[in-house]
Amino acid sequence: MKAALVQDKEIPLHLPTKTDSLPRNIPFQEYLTLYDSVEGIRSEWVAGTVEVYAMSTGRKHAELLGFLHVLFMFFMSKHRPGKIYLSDFPMFINDTEPAREPDLMIVFQENQARVQPTYLDGPADLVLEIIPPESGSRDRGDKFIEYERFGVPEYWLIDPIRRAATVYNLNAEGYYQELGLDEHGRLTSKILSGFAIDPDVFWQDDLPFGGEILALLEAMKS
Repeated sequence: MKAALVQDKEIPLHLPTKTDSLPRNIPFQEYLTLYDSVEGIRSEWVAGTVEVYAMSTGRKHAELLGFLHVLFMFFMSKHRPGKIYLSDFPMFINDTEPAREPDLMIVFQENQARVQPTYLDGPADLVLEIIPPESGSRDRGDKFIEYERFGVPEYWLIDPIRRAATVYNLNAEGYYQELGLDEHGRLTSKILSGFAIDPDVFWQDDLPFGGEILALLEAMKS
């Protein structure tokens, strides 16, 4: 049985092998102490309920997330000041909304004051989710609606199983609108001006590395 250390006391934690919910009415700050920092737990705080998910997301998910992290990081180092945060860093909206933990979040420099030591206070500027086999309905359904409602300006949704990738932007009415591919068949970003990539790159067995990533960045200029 896994345990969390809280005020010098060990509290046993329930670790299910599939998606499950723990007792309700847990305040967000208590969740951060009890569950979010405990090794071996992948969970999210959903307005008082702690939802625990299966830990394994697979090799493809891990490799794709690592590639996208590096790609965005290199692009932003030259084009747009800000920072990138990976999963296990909650995006807290308020006490009645879920504090989701996206696979990747981008927070621009002008919003860095909202970045707390253990969570982001408010919506990210860009959220990206890579859909694992067991959570397609959550990423396409619940999270899509939530990120739209939270006012996340841009949502990237990548599905390696179906080889589908979509970028959504908030329109003037506050609803997500699919951007579609550009004339070169590339995904683009409205909030990261100049960022563009052919989604077929995501489905390669061997993802770009090192100089290949630099070549992708150079191609974005064309």
